Amino acid sequence: MLDDYIRQYGRRLYGLCLHLCKDREDADDLYQETWLKALQKLYTYDTDREFEPWLTQICVNTWRNALRRRRRSPFYDGFATGEEKDRFLSGVPVLYGLRGGDHGGRRHAGSDLP
Repeated sequence: MLDDYIRQYGRRLYGLCLHLCKDREDADDLYQETWLKALQKLYTYDTDREFEPWLTQICVNTWRNALRRRRRSPFYDGFATGEEKDRFLSGVPVLYGLRGGDHGGRRHAGSDLP
């Protein structure tokens, strides 16, 4: 049953995800999350109504909620894409030089405690 819905509405839904996210990776996540939520909430779907507007509303609400969570996060940085953020963060020194398990002979932060 879900396969039929994905075949019928998948391309348009993915187009909406790309339009909202402007980033393919984020659009992929939104697309998957929308289908998961639709499947979880399928029992609430009113079969007297069209399926596509219901699915579209799930997608838009999921996107809005993600934006709200991101803005409330203490790590929100306003980058346009995840790739832009990753590029920026790759150039930022890591505290105590503990990137990727490489301690580089540095003291453990707890050793400074009394």
